[in-house]
Amino acid sequence: MICHHCGQDMPEAHEWHGLRVDSAGSVYWRGIRHLAFTKTEARILLILARRGEAPHLSLEMLSESIESITVHICRVRKKLKEARIPIGIENIYGFGYRLAELVN
Repeated sequence: MICHHCGQDMPEAHEWHGLRVDSAGSVYWRGIRHLAFTKTEARILLILARRGEAPHLSLEMLSESIESITVHICRVRKKLKEARIPIGIENIYGFGYRLAELVN
């Protein structure tokens, strides 16, 4: 996508229940940018935001081992919680992961 103001390429972005993630690695919650996420973590969130509540195969997420993906998912969950973003990542046993709204 090209910006109609400056003509530069705009990063792909997806939003899910107030969580916005773009392909440049930026993560926003209700318009506020959170810098705590690494590019890999933001990429995981982008993949999951594309799918919304539909589960995503864990091996398709990254070209990394299952153990590595599990560690990244754990870190993303922790950072979402620390940032008080009420969105979690559910593990769909035998299939993969999906985003889920957390109810207080």
